[in-house]
Order: sequence, then structure tokens, then C-alpha cells
Amino acid sequence: MNPILVAALIGAGLVGSLALGISAITGTGERDRPPSRWAARARWIWFGPGTTLQSQRRHQAWVLGALAAGVLAWIISGIPVAAPLVAVAVPGVPWLLSAGREEQRTIARVEAVEAWTRRLRDVEDSGVGLREAIVDTAQTAPAAIAADVQLLAARIQAGWDVEAALYAFAEALRDPVSDQVVVALALHLSDRGARLADALTGIAEAAADEVAMRRETASKRSRARFQIRFLTVGSVLLVGFGLASGQYTAPYAEPRGQVVLAILACGFIGCLWWARTLSLPPAEERFLSTNTSAGGTSS
Repeated sequence: MNPILVAALIGAGLVGSLALGISAITGTGERDRPPSRWAARARWIWFGPGTTLQSQRRHQAWVLGALAAGVLAWIISGIPVAAPLVAVAVPGVPWLLSAGREEQRTIARVEAVEAWTRRLRDVEDSGVGLREAIVDTAQTAPAAIAADVQLLAARIQAGWDVEAALYAFAEALRDPVSDQVVVALALHLSDRGARLADALTGIAEAAADEVAMRRETASKRSRARFQIRFLTVGSVLLVGFGLASGQYTAPYAEPRGQVVLAILACGFIGCLWWARTLSLPPAEERFLSTNTSAGGTSS
């Protein structure tokens, strides 16, 4: 039998066995027993951070694709170390190339909170109560936070305590600007003050200034992100050429060469990860912590 076909069958068997093993670890069992640390990690690897079935299925497809790509790289190059390196590269390359997307989403979310705050101020200032104002603005909320605002309105209509629903809303957005809005609304619920419109106006103006500052900072980071993308794409092309060329990978076929290849690859991946970390903005301190949100939910 063709040795390449045998290797392909063995690789497919390894991929299937690993998938079945992860499914067994993360599958249904004794619900009362808390999962171990390894079981929790295996579950995260298999299901990912998504909470919907569609996102979990997409993540599982990425996992199986990464494993299959690693086995295929091993078969083509004849170097076992190539399997884990390529398997890591399949999800790692898109992660490196998306360095600035999260920051752009954060800026868009802050801008959306600013627009929704102004809309909420106008509706509430017309004499409508706060609960009715939130429900009224749910259908016209900006796209970046439309789902969160609609969920907030749905919870209020379902009988949730308004303050608890607001804290859950802040926890979903996880941004200092939305925390300011929630605090202003929560204080208005407790003291029924007449200065809510002024507070929301000040928050909206501060949010607009912050959006402008974040956009300026993001433009300054764009050069570093371009360099990361350039290095990443160049490295992928170089590795692809090397795996397809037996002469290029011949020195790494021996055990010593595989050790050297693994050390060099780990060092290079670490440098790319470090450079990506430097190109991202630091995490901002929130006004509301998880404990505060949990306390509001329990009220």
C-alpha cells in the first residue's frame, strides 16, 4: 500500500480519536461533580468562548481543520514537529491579523453608547419615565449596541428590577463609558433627581471626546499592526514554501534539527505575540466591577 495513503489514514484516525477524546471529556456525566481543571480546559478548546450553538460549531470546525492541517503538514514534509506548528498556525494567523479589529469594535461601541445616551436624554427630557424611555429607544439604538439595549428593554418589560437590568447591561458592554451611563441612571432611580438630562449630556460629551482620542491613538498604532501583518503573511508563505520543498526541510528531518526547529518556531511565535500585545490598547479600569453588577442583579 502507498505509504502516503497509510500516513493519511493514520493522521485521520488521530484527528478522529482526539476529537472523540475531547468529546468524552467534555460530554455529559455526573452533573453534580464540578469539572476538573483539565476538563474545563479541554471543554474550552473544543467548544471555544462562544455561547451560541452556531459559534461553538464554527469553533469546532476550526479545531478539526487545524488538526487536519497539522497531520497534512507532517505527511508532506515528513517532519513530526511540523504537525503542532501548523495546527497552532491555523487559528493563530487570523488572530495575529485581527490585531486592530477589537479596538475598532470598542470605539464603535463607545460611539454607539454616546448616540444612545443622547437619544435617551431627549426621550426622558420630554416627560417620559425612565423605564418607558429605555423601552422606547430600544428599537432605534445604534447597531453596535442594539442587541444589548433590546435585551435591557426586554428584561424591564419582563418584570426585572430596573437597576438589576442596568447592571447586567453594563456587564455585557464592559466599558467605562457605559458604566457611567448606568451609574447615572441607577442614581436617578434611587433619588428621582431632576438633573438626569444634564448628567447624560455631560457623559455624552465626554464620550465624544474619548471617541476622538481613541481614533487618533488607533491611527498611530496602525503602522505597528501593518508590520505585524507583513511579518505574519511573509512567515506563512515562507513556511508553506519550506514544507513543500523537501530540500529546504531536509536539515530538520533529523531529531536534532526538529529540536532546533521547535525552539526557533516558539521564539518567533513569542515575538509575534509580544508585538501584537504592544499594538493593543491597555485595558481600561471600569467604574463597576463584576461584584457590583452581581450585587445589583440580586437586589
